[in-house]
Amino acid sequence: LADTKTATHLCSFSSVSAAKSTTGEMQSFKEAFSRHLRHPSTGPVGWLAKKFLQRNWDHLEKEAARLLGIQPHDRVLEVGFGPGVGLEAALGYIGTDGPGKVYGLDLSPQMIHVATKRLRPYIASGKLELTLGDVMNLPYSDNSMDGIFHVNCFYFWEDLDQ
Repeated sequence: LADTKTATHLCSFSSVSAAKSTTGEMQSFKEAFSRHLRHPSTGPVGWLAKKFLQRNWDHLEKEAARLLGIQPHDRVLEVGFGPGVGLEAALGYIGTDGPGKVYGLDLSPQMIHVATKRLRPYIASGKLELTLGDVMNLPYSDNSMDGIFHVNCFYFWEDLDQ
């Protein structure tokens, strides 16, 4: 999609994986939490996953957008945008006057809902477009983006060799 610039940031799951699993109950919680990190939804575990994402990854989202060197004319995609922190940072670089636009792709209807609520004015102005979808089946043409970024989601992609 973009042959000019990409940004990828990783962080460890040490805060999640450091707790030793001594019972089946803890293992079940960790599995449920991991599922919600991949595909957040509603309910108590989904709420906890959303809070974890916001608390621990906000700075990474902002830094990934900064590293792209986004200009007001750029078309930028964030894959796996979660609650929309990275989208909001990218929109700050795009501004309101230029022709640039930010796109977001996420697997989770819940994250689409959260980001839509958070970024409604940008959607209404045409500066942001959110899409429910899968990175393995991108709904964008080749070379249609000037920059692409994601934070902590590539390990959820089904086929990295594709």
